[in-house]
Amino acid sequence: MSVFPPSLWEFSLSVYAQPGMERLCLWLQDSRQVNVNTLLWALWLDEQQYPFHADLWRRGLSCAAPWQLGVVLPLRSLRRRLPKRPPWLSLRARVQQWELRGERRQLQCLQVVSDGFNVTRDVGGKETAGSGN
Repeated sequence: MSVFPPSLWEFSLSVYAQPGMERLCLWLQDSRQVNVNTLLWALWLDEQQYPFHADLWRRGLSCAAPWQLGVVLPLRSLRRRLPKRPPWLSLRARVQQWELRGERRQLQCLQVVSDGFNVTRDVGGKETAGSGN
């Protein structure tokens, strides 16, 4: 067992692989317009026992939004419009790979924001994150 916590990407893959989670995530994404990556980020922060800070959440959403709006959603829309039959299947699979790369990049961005966040320096309040609480 590793002494280091899993990366946000590894954590997300493990959550998504749990029975029923793929279907639930797709339902939240499609029916409720939930950005599943930010939901997974919140779960990951909780798993790491990282205290909630509004400024961290704001920074994370600011980082994730351009990827979601400019890359992930347009690619998802394109993929879903492509027919599920030859000769479109290979193009559809390629677009899905790009979509997943965009989602991975979005998760990496959220992890960088989390890893670089210091409550004392970044919000000037009472130190709680990283203080061993």
